[in-house]
Amino acid sequence: MRKGKSYESHCSTRWEEIRAMALEQASWNAKAGVRCEFHLLNPPCPQKPEEGRDFAVLDPLVGNVTCQVAQLEQMLYTSGPRGPTPLGERLSRLRHRLMQEADGRRIMLSIVTDGLPTIERNHQAVNDTQSFIHELRAFAGSLNCFVVIRLATDDDATVDFYNKIDEELELPLDILDDLNGEAKEVSESGNGWFAYTPMIHRIREGGSFEKLFDLLDERPFQVAEIATFLEYLLRGPKDDPFPRKPKELLERVQQLLPAAPWVYDGLSGKMVPPVNIKKLKKALGQTTLSRVKAMPAKALRAVCRLLPVS
Repeated sequence: MRKGKSYESHCSTRWEEIRAMALEQASWNAKAGVRCEFHLLNPPCPQKPEEGRDFAVLDPLVGNVTCQVAQLEQMLYTSGPRGPTPLGERLSRLRHRLMQEADGRRIMLSIVTDGLPTIERNHQAVNDTQSFIHELRAFAGSLNCFVVIRLATDDDATVDFYNKIDEELELPLDILDDLNGEAKEVSESGNGWFAYTPMIHRIREGGSFEKLFDLLDERPFQVAEIATFLEYLLRGPKDDPFPRKPKELLERVQQLLPAAPWVYDGLSGKMVPPVNIKKLKKALGQTTLSRVKAMPAKALRAVCRLLPVS
């Protein structure tokens, strides 16, 4: 939660977490002038959906976005989690509708859930994972889209199910945890040289055309990728492109970092500089040990001969 120019953590229910994310995305899209829709997974009347009760639309071209965000907030505050998790069924309906409306533009779909796909049968929720996987394939195959599944759960079986989909299916898909969970994954993937901020997390939750945001938690960035991402973090509108050579790139960051405002880091929970120079040096191979390892064997032997013997 934002507090002035800083942030602080609060305990919340899963629904409060989901609600806060939806409202953040709504405000973000309203400021950017981007049309977006918000659909309840278990709406009061799925057969005859009504705007303001079962779904909300933000469209800067057709109305006051402030009022539209307020309408979304009202819908979310009068609703709550209930019933099964019919992701396959809802995805199928959405796919068929969008196929009628598609105009070639890319669709960003964010699914926010805290459970496995289920449907109601004989007044009981039963597993519906295979139907969901089928619909997910169909959605990605029928539309120009990118799908984000934002998990609001710590249940191991649920997390494993969605991560397995991401690993095994060749789909335009990203699976996300909450801010702290993603910050840990990004750091463990070798990209802990920058602060994983709420802004970066919000961009990933909404989906992005930039592939680097998808790769953050998958593998260490290469030098050119590090340079590109650093431009997003530090480059001003009138600045020259950042160098692609490690030494020059590091020097540029060291020049700019002192003037950069501190940011909230999802890993440490503290306000920090946007880039950790020590970790960036390691990522760029600019530590003393890294440079020694990169030396040709002949030059390394020469250095070793010059070292004093104790």
